[in-house]
Amino acid sequence: MADNGVPSVVYDTLIKEVNSHLDLLHRYVALRKKILGLKDLQMWDMYVPLTGKPSLTYNFDQAKEEAKKALAPLGEDYLKHVDYIFNNRVIDVVESKNKVTGAYSGGAYDTDPYELLNWENNVDSLYTLVHETGHSVHSWYTRNNQPYVYGDYPIFVAEIASTTNENILTEYFLDHITDPKTRAFVLNYYLDSFKGTLFRQTQFAEFEQFVHEADAQGEPLTAETLDKFYGDLNQRYYGDAVEPGGDIAKEWARIPHFYYNFYVYQYATGFAAATALANKVVHGTPEERDAYIGYLKSGSSDYPTEIMKRAGVDMTKPDYLEDAFKTFEKRLDEFESLLNA
Repeated sequence: MADNGVPSVVYDTLIKEVNSHLDLLHRYVALRKKILGLKDLQMWDMYVPLTGKPSLTYNFDQAKEEAKKALAPLGEDYLKHVDYIFNNRVIDVVESKNKVTGAYSGGAYDTDPYELLNWENNVDSLYTLVHETGHSVHSWYTRNNQPYVYGDYPIFVAEIASTTNENILTEYFLDHITDPKTRAFVLNYYLDSFKGTLFRQTQFAEFEQFVHEADAQGEPLTAETLDKFYGDLNQRYYGDAVEPGGDIAKEWARIPHFYYNFYVYQYATGFAAATALANKVVHGTPEERDAYIGYLKSGSSDYPTEIMKRAGVDMTKPDYLEDAFKTFEKRLDEFESLLNA
């Protein structure tokens, strides 16, 4: 954290706020148990689809048009760069033999921002397209407004640009879709993303903190010690609706993030900041949108928390996290009412 000038209060505030809102996760998990009709909900049931496949399908050309409509609140200048990315052969779209899986945005300081996709005609691919385009436009703004020495950006701010685009797409869908089944799918897509990013990555961060502190105190880090802490931590996060015990206590052994530097908390802070910023872009003032574009142009010209303050999110305070949890609760309320109806 010190390398990027991130004050420890950013991490401490995240842990405090997430723990004070675990009741929302418990409520969502209990709703899952009810929908699936299970007497003993296991952790693998967290990944079972709840709403089936939606009626939303897009080929690549249709997805580009839908993405531009959704991202319109970001303004004409932003859309100009989106249009360039979509129409100048900088996206490797289709799957092919020996092509790497997944998706990413890359390039160098003096090149276009290139994207790799593995396109399927579904809503997941549309979300991936706006996510990676968020990275690409962030890169374009940074490289064209900063000298080479500041022409990149740390992970702390990188995922905010991409996830803000995802949140703006969700806002667009919820503003335009009236079919109850499709709305339920979009709402659940957001709730699962929130669960898997803000809650789960904070859980990971707490485990990392325990490991480092135990090591610093000279405590032996045996498999039994790690199993016990991780199992108890998982139970605290997911609540009484999940059957206690089982092999989930060993999950720590397969999570690669724990073997890197201390960074997973940034996925959680980034997701929360993106939720707050998307609300400002879509429902706020032109000045708030311009402040967001200013963040995209900043690169690494200042410490990331200072850049985010100028964008409208002070990550040393709990406000942005509280905004995110309000959005989660609002969408959980609607999802529950749709299912009851």
